[in-house]
Amino acid sequence: MSELVNIFSSLCEAQKVGWKEGEDLNEAIQLSKKFYPSMVDKIYDLILIPKSEQQVNTGLIQNGEISWENLGDINDEDQQSNEKAILLLKDLSNECEQYLMTLSKEDFVKKYENQIKFLYYGELLPDLFQLIVDKKSYISFNLGVTLFERNLYNLFYYLAAKLPSNVSSANKASLILKELLLTPELETKLGKNSMALIRVFFSAKGLNLRNLIWHGFIAEKLLSSQWSSLVLVLILSLRVDDKIDSAFPSIWDINSMYKELPDSQINPVIESINSQHEQEINSLYELISNSYFIVPGHFDLVSECIKMYFDGKDMLFMMIILPILEHSIRRVFCSVNSTPNQFCAQIDQYYSTLDGFGQKGIHQVLLDTVVTESNQSNLLRNAIGDNIMSILTDLFMMEHGPNLRGKLCHGDAYLTDLFGHHDPHSKVSAVVFSVLIALCNKFNFQSNKINSEILTKSNDFVSNYSSLYHPHQVLKSKMLKTYQEINHLFQYHVNRKIEVQLPESSEQDSDCQIFIHIQEPKSTLRIVDKRDRVEKIPNQKDSFVALVENWEQSLNALAEKILKKMEKNEITTSFSGLFVPISDKNKELSEFNIEVTDPFYVYDAVGCLVALCEECLKIKALTEKHLVSLEEMIANLSARTVNRRRYLQILQVVKGMSLLLSCTLLIIDLQIKLRGDITIVTKWLTFLVSFGACVDESDARKAFDKSIQNSIQFFQTQAVKNAFK
Repeated sequence: MSELVNIFSSLCEAQKVGWKEGEDLNEAIQLSKKFYPSMVDKIYDLILIPKSEQQVNTGLIQNGEISWENLGDINDEDQQSNEKAILLLKDLSNECEQYLMTLSKEDFVKKYENQIKFLYYGELLPDLFQLIVDKKSYISFNLGVTLFERNLYNLFYYLAAKLPSNVSSANKASLILKELLLTPELETKLGKNSMALIRVFFSAKGLNLRNLIWHGFIAEKLLSSQWSSLVLVLILSLRVDDKIDSAFPSIWDINSMYKELPDSQINPVIESINSQHEQEINSLYELISNSYFIVPGHFDLVSECIKMYFDGKDMLFMMIILPILEHSIRRVFCSVNSTPNQFCAQIDQYYSTLDGFGQKGIHQVLLDTVVTESNQSNLLRNAIGDNIMSILTDLFMMEHGPNLRGKLCHGDAYLTDLFGHHDPHSKVSAVVFSVLIALCNKFNFQSNKINSEILTKSNDFVSNYSSLYHPHQVLKSKMLKTYQEINHLFQYHVNRKIEVQLPESSEQDSDCQIFIHIQEPKSTLRIVDKRDRVEKIPNQKDSFVALVENWEQSLNALAEKILKKMEKNEITTSFSGLFVPISDKNKELSEFNIEVTDPFYVYDAVGCLVALCEECLKIKALTEKHLVSLEEMIANLSARTVNRRRYLQILQVVKGMSLLLSCTLLIIDLQIKLRGDITIVTKWLTFLVSFGACVDESDARKAFDKSIQNSIQFFQTQAVKNAFK
């Protein structure tokens, strides 16, 4: 521990020095270039220079909004043009602040009534205005850029929806901000010069303030409130004359994040927070001030965040603490890996980030296994421990995890109750709080430890944490869910018996009464149709019933081959009750040897195996959805002939479908245990996706007929035979 403290001290020699009210700004700026060397001096000074005491008049603020038409020519294509635009932004930000400071909150609400009404999260704008008035520059800027970005996206999708699909930029699955700011839809709405100025404000070649703040590179005392004023006026100048709050679809509720975390694990932390008292809070403040973890310049803001959290402002707490948490982790990373350059952000260069695993080949990801500039193992895990590393990777890195920083920064989280009181605290905020407190305690330079129930409960949670979103854990959960759903589907088959009552004329093309006896809840459905719909007729060619029977036999034979291969390799299947219905829906997997022992190791076939499980769940869900809907129509006597026939056809393939999904699960189980060639897994996934498409077809007979024949042929291919010989 003492060695790590020495490393910290050498990287940041004035460790205990923070910036308090009344300290000389120039001294703070000089210190900041050690602790927050985020840009070259020329641009850095533009950010830090205090607002002008003289009245600034650019002529661009008219009636409280930016007059886009009067911007003149703005070019963001070269560095000289960018610097010119940055100077304009600086003057504009000063003018925005001077204007806003002439308003009361009541004036603001009255003047911007339409924007508050039509803009996305418009109801938060008066609170954002008040934060700016109160000189809460860090909080107001974080919130402001998030609201601005979210409104730009919503405005874009709103505009794109009015265009023909062949000319709309919205055809792309997802647009990152850099691409969004180049779309013709926004340029047409706001103007070419306007979009160029916005790009300078956001881009890595320009100020790039959003990323610098949201990734923790700038301290609160070093961020002038004028930039928050500029962001607010930018939002108010979007000229939206219609409600755009539903234009962008993917909004996350924080209460849905970390729902997989058992209450028994996190509730002790939440309960200890709810029962806090003044002495307890003071102990945490003491812990923070005595910790080497928090980077100087952030102490006061962290204390304010803790108060927010105790006041139940979960969203606001996370929005402010995450950038601080990232930069503090960055310093540990730089210290233990001897890479001080990664502590900096430079103009027009990628810098180290906590998340962004998809770009790990482009820049340093702090939670990656390797240090990019040395190609050596990342020692961060050794410094903070496996459990904390698992929490951080779950929070920020895992595909199936909350991706928390990204969702808050880009406005993908539901922010309406940002200033509201969460009671009880959300699970995800309690996880963030626990890891923050645990890290502060881990790097506490005081020999006397803090006596705090909250600290004790947080440490207990962290020390007992195991990954919920590691791909191996996701696969295990998906397999168990698939196992349960397959048995549920098979039970659907067992619970329904088909009885045929033949008329006096027993010719195969004659109508007969078909009764579906449902055991639970006890009921009977009656259908009048041809006999060959549900019975195999002697000497009849192209019988669907005979085809289904042949398919089931092929599936049973395939399952037998897979089980024999397991036996040959001395493997016991994890799914002993797979081919018979089970009553215990919470049955655990009997054997599963892909536990998460390393937060970084991922078996290379896991993604494909998870996709197989998801396809199984999709097929089961679609099948059950159609059966339930059709049964209801038949029971209500509202079903047409096509509905009744579709019901009979789907009902007849339910058993075979259960067998098909069971074989899929056995293949996954075999692949995990043998770790062999994944060719059969990828081929099986392609086959299963193709088969699943037939479930949604309106002509079930034709679709199933073709898919079942293709299935039987696929089982006879050399690839399948070789895989299970």
